[in-house]
Amino acid sequence: MSHIKIVLKIISEPSTGTRTVLEIKRTFHTFSEKGGTDMVCGNCGQILIDSIGSDVVIKNVVIKCPNCGQFNEIPRI
Repeated sequence: MSHIKIVLKIISEPSTGTRTVLEIKRTFHTFSEKGGTDMVCGNCGQILIDSIGSDVVIKNVVIKCPNCGQFNEIPRI
């Protein structure tokens, strides 16, 4: 299966209490092997989420890139 790559939008650091911010140490591997979508940092291209499936719902989440420190907004999927 070929992967789809989504380049995430860089945003300013969210104000405390307004968004869920994930600070990961490395790539977040999803728990499903069915996924075909990778999400990468909009600044440096680091894979932040690997192989996410279309059945996963993510809302109001931002990931701080472990490579460059930029805040990446995950689109509502």
